Amino acid sequence: TLDGVVLSWNKGAEKIYGYTAGEMIGRPISVLMTPDRLDDMPRILESIRSGVELHRFETERVRKDGQRIFVSLTISPIRDATGAIRGASTVARDITDRKRADQALLRSQSFLAQAQEIGGIGSWVSSLGPDKRLWWSSETYRIFGITEGTAIDNDTFFAAVHPDDRAPIQQAVQQSIATHKPYAIDHRIRRPDGTERWLSERADVTFD
Repeated sequence: TLDGVVLSWNKGAEKIYGYTAGEMIGRPISVLMTPDRLDDMPRILESIRSGVELHRFETERVRKDGQRIFVSLTISPIRDATGAIRGASTVARDITDRKRADQALLRSQSFLAQAQEIGGIGSWVSSLGPDKRLWWSSETYRIFGITEGTAIDNDTFFAAVHPDDRAPIQQAVQQSIATHKPYAIDHRIRRPDGTERWLSERADVTFD
């Protein structure tokens, strides 16, 4: 209802939340809310009263066993024969596994960035195609003295390499492509502030 009272509860809801239909029908939907999200439902119901439909609203809910889960909700107004809004229909999808995987990936990326900063080790991926795309980690930007987020490509890299070292690097890359083997080379770069740095570069080639 527009007051948040549950009127129907299908098998899918039972599976996601752990409550049977008999346990939920007639109870307020707020029993599923986490303490820090109790304000969600009044705002959602107010939107429904205005005729607004919510699509893929991601939030947390609490199962009967106390487990917190992530759900994606689509909530639509229910209208009577006169067109007046009388309630809300909710379709929920359990996205807990996806959200936890996303969080684990973010933690992993954060740890990697910290490790690279501590070790002074940057990483990159470059494209051998005509677009010459180049992706740098945060530490690689720092090593080259270029502001993170600046658009870069292979030409950017070679412009920073000491002129005397460009040909040996290009030769090492071409040999690696031809032999399918990694290459290793030490070379100099010149940063935008004019300082010179020696880099120890190790690279591998990947194939489709």
